[in-house]
Amino acid sequence: RAYELKEAYRNFNQTASILDARDRLEDIITLFKQSSIKEYNPFIKLMKKWKNEIVNSFTKYNNQRIHNGYIERNNLLIKQIFNNGFGFKNFKRTRNRIIYIVNNNIPISGSTTKITNKNKGFERGKYKK
Repeated sequence: RAYELKEAYRNFNQTASILDARDRLEDIITLFKQSSIKEYNPFIKLMKKWKNEIVNSFTKYNNQRIHNGYIERNNLLIKQIFNNGFGFKNFKRTRNRIIYIVNNNIPISGSTTKITNKNKGFERGKYKK
């Protein structure tokens, strides 16, 4: 019975449209309630609490459902940059690195002037063997 309920929800999620999503979601919630499977109680509460958001997730733009996957991916990428960087001291350089990595399909425009964000430090002395 639990498998059938899960498949019913998956079918709803794949085939519903913004026009019939609210009614179909009510039917799904009713099915889950009638099953008397206590492990599904938190899921039933979740569906009731987020009913409007679930229905709104069926809104389409350019024939695709709207979601925040792209933003979440970029947030994860930025966290990975910080984790791999072991701390950054120069904000401009960190910002430029994030912009460069997140926008990987944008070509870098060439510049004739040499501008650097590198920290200015002491020049290295002569090397003695």
